[in-house]
Amino acid sequence: MEDKDFYSSGEMAKICGISLRTVRYYDEIGLVVPKIKDEHTNHRFYTRFHIWQFEMIKLLKELNFSLDEIRKLDFKNIDLTFENLKTKKQRNLEEIEKLKKSNLIIDQWIYSLSWYRENVIPDLQETQKIKYIPSRRVAYLRKTSPDTFEYRLKRYREFYKLTNPAKLNLFGPVLYLYHSENKYGQDDVDYEICQQIKRDYCSGDVSIRIIPEGEYAVYIHQGTHEKLGQSYFSLRTWMHLKGYKKAGPDIFQFIFNQGMARKDEELITEIQIKVTKDK
Repeated sequence: MEDKDFYSSGEMAKICGISLRTVRYYDEIGLVVPKIKDEHTNHRFYTRFHIWQFEMIKLLKELNFSLDEIRKLDFKNIDLTFENLKTKKQRNLEEIEKLKKSNLIIDQWIYSLSWYRENVIPDLQETQKIKYIPSRRVAYLRKTSPDTFEYRLKRYREFYKLTNPAKLNLFGPVLYLYHSENKYGQDDVDYEICQQIKRDYCSGDVSIRIIPEGEYAVYIHQGTHEKLGQSYFSLRTWMHLKGYKKAGPDIFQFIFNQGMARKDEELITEIQIKVTKDK
């Protein structure tokens, strides 16, 4: 770099490793103002002092300072700068906590997808069958309410509002367990929403329980949820013909749900009913 008294905007951009557009923009917002600005040609000229200003801004941007925050820093006013730096540090700590929570959820999704690949995809080849399902430890929320889309969405939001602060290690598909017999779509349905967890924990109104192991009649329903009732009654008919009796609540496991699918045809739901064999 040639040692001289003044540098053009282009020279300053090259020396500092920034774009010419950035040099001009910093002048426009009053962040780095050139020593000389020709009113006729609009040429700007900077000094060696400005190089250090640009370098400081680059450093502060790497430290996640916004241009507005940088503008407020005035190192001549030590007290004000001290308070601004403390405020920035606190914001950084808050952002770190947000990122930690984000990574926790991402880890849960990664685990869920691994579980899905190992435990669910192999079963998609058969529509209905009897299969052994191990016991499942779940966090659940059980209430009686109308069985409508509006109330199911409300229940879903309530469940996750309660479980997220508890930092439960949730994984796998969401399950809906219906304890009311033949009351789908009615006003007083006893059902629960739940999801598997990797460790015991309980917080607030969210409880932990075990869904028992056993033989389950299952039906893989692919497509819109509006036709789940047809698949359910098809499974019950198949159970009757095979000599199986219902021995537990109806379970709907939303394997590929509406938040994951792009159209109804991609939805995948597994209906599970614990059974015993007629003697």
